[in-house]
Amino acid sequence: MNYREDADWKQLYCDDFVKEFEEQNPDQQWSNVMADILSVIGSVMECATSKPPPAGIAHSPQSRAMYGVDMMLAWRRNERGDKYIQPMLCEFNYSPDCARACQYYGSFFDDVFSALFFDDIEGRPILRL
Repeated sequence: MNYREDADWKQLYCDDFVKEFEEQNPDQQWSNVMADILSVIGSVMECATSKPPPAGIAHSPQSRAMYGVDMMLAWRRNERGDKYIQPMLCEFNYSPDCARACQYYGSFFDDVFSALFFDDIEGRPILRL
């Protein structure tokens, strides 16, 4: 979400971001950071579905949903003093704003609907948790 129309936003496509990230952080691989991010998201979904309603989200084979996840990345040090990146979950949103995703990735909703309603992720930029 943009809070100011006149803000100087830098938009990078995902592939460009990964390249820039790894050039600026040669001791960090984005694939490792992404694995940690996906682990956090998977843990949240497991926790949210671990109990029946009203404490949790119920399973329904007819139900489909899309969530937006806002995360920040924090630099930390492990017990040996080595730097690593820790994903920090900010918020989980049901039915997120997809305007920017559609603007930069023309097949965004085709990909999302194919995954949600046809279980078709083959050749699409979608990861199964």
